[in-house]
Amino acid sequence: VIENPDTSWREILVTEIATDPADSSKTGRMLRWKNYKYVSYFRGMPNEQLFDLAKDPSENRNLAPNPGYSGVKKEMASRLQEWMERTGDR
Repeated sequence: VIENPDTSWREILVTEIATDPADSSKTGRMLRWKNYKYVSYFRGMPNEQLFDLAKDPSENRNLAPNPGYSGVKKEMASRLQEWMERTGDR
């Protein structure tokens, strides 16, 4: 992007969340889209986290259980599922 400013940007970024040393079966994925960060764990509680990084850059407030963000959470989960299917991730 620095060398070619006309390069298109990715719309999303997905990363694997490191396994929990106390429970190696607790793994997850993180999806970053727009100003949101969505985390979905395959086991354990809480199994979803949603942060509005513009309003909460320190990620202190998990918005996943907030009904006002259910549309954003659904969109993020859908984008993550689509990415996992497209890339053969689990």
